Amino acid sequence: EQSSEFDSVSGLAGSLTSVPPEDVLTAGVLIDEPDEVLIQKLMDEVNPSNMNMALVTPKFNESSGNKHEPYYNFTYLQQEIDRNLISRLQRAYSEGLSPPPNLRFVPTELQLINETAGPAGPDRLP
Repeated sequence: EQSSEFDSVSGLAGSLTSVPPEDVLTAGVLIDEPDEVLIQKLMDEVNPSNMNMALVTPKFNESSGNKHEPYYNFTYLQQEIDRNLISRLQRAYSEGLSPPPNLRFVPTELQLINETAGPAGPDRLP
């Protein structure tokens, strides 16, 4: 179920007490000054030898599992990723792999507009 406009407005109003007005729309999600050294450090850690992989399938036989998740009450299998698969993933390359295009519908100009309609208020439309 999607949240209603009321929920969105209520959430924004609630953030007014913890962030300045100019940051209400982006607080907690916009990085104003990216740390390039930290970004590179994180990207260097994204590689097949340092990853988790999950496979979800309705064909899984729970009797073959070696772990149990008590809160959701299901059994799963945890095992090392096969070294041959890691080796294949490390050699994977494709000309078609590239960063996604810029997001067309995400606003970039987020400054507040301080103009008013004046003391008489806005013009009434017919």
